[in-house]
Amino acid sequence: MTDHPKVRIRGLYKIFGDAPEAVLSDVLDGMSKTDLLAERNHVLGLQDINVDMQAGEITVVMGLSGSGKSTLIRHLNRLIEPTSGEILIDGEDVMKLSADGLRALRQTKMSMVFQKFALLPHRTVLEHAAMALQIRGANLLPHQTEAFSALDPLIRTDMQDLLLELQTELHKTIVFITHDLDEALKLADHLVILKDGAVVQQGEPQQILLNPADPYIEDFVSDINRARVLRVRSIMCPAEPDTPFSGDLEADDTLESVITISGGATAHCYRVLQDGELVGQLYMMDLVKALVPRLASGERSVF
Repeated sequence: MTDHPKVRIRGLYKIFGDAPEAVLSDVLDGMSKTDLLAERNHVLGLQDINVDMQAGEITVVMGLSGSGKSTLIRHLNRLIEPTSGEILIDGEDVMKLSADGLRALRQTKMSMVFQKFALLPHRTVLEHAAMALQIRGANLLPHQTEAFSALDPLIRTDMQDLLLELQTELHKTIVFITHDLDEALKLADHLVILKDGAVVQQGEPQQILLNPADPYIEDFVSDINRARVLRVRSIMCPAEPDTPFSGDLEADDTLESVITISGGATAHCYRVLQDGELVGQLYMMDLVKALVPRLASGERSVF
């Protein structure tokens, strides 16, 4: 993580209601989202969001419905005005842009792909694109093209793979919203998980999976096929001299592939390579332990 991220969000709050600035102090004093609605008739959309989005990476924002995902992303180009906070893009404060500056940001530096409900049903995809950039595109109507969530599983997987291929080639800075943790773990360089408008946990997806911050994150990751998602690099240990190895692995191999290579035997130890260089070793017993979800809130007894 660099000191100069592509997008930097600091202390971002959004309160919906007739007088959001008047009740901001209540939120800063610790009033909950529920109490704010009940006592002040205002809705807390975002609460103290602090996120850095690095250039050339995919930042995935996820959470349940109503967690604040769409509200957050619409702040980046000021489709929604914040109640308080700072949004910097390439070091420039978006909140200080003039109308012309904001228009230039939306036209030349940032693009947003909306769900179909935000499109004009009588215009083709080409006509939608032409409104902003006068570019050529597919001659389809909105009902003929869908976001990832409306695709069947095979096409959705193909679209995810295509996005990753394009990212490898173009190195764009992408902010992606999803409800699907499998999708988030596949796409994200940096994962941000929201709940009730606040960031519950953020970081490298593998580490979030291995070290959930609280019971909410535990529930999120509990049904994940850990063997298919976790990578060797996330659980390997430093290489020790004179260790007898059963073979070589790549740092980005999934644990599922390692289990296949080992035949399920737990006594093996493998050398881990990255770009042909020795970067660590993996004991199969450590792999087995990694497949057991870790509870952030400590051990629990069931009676």
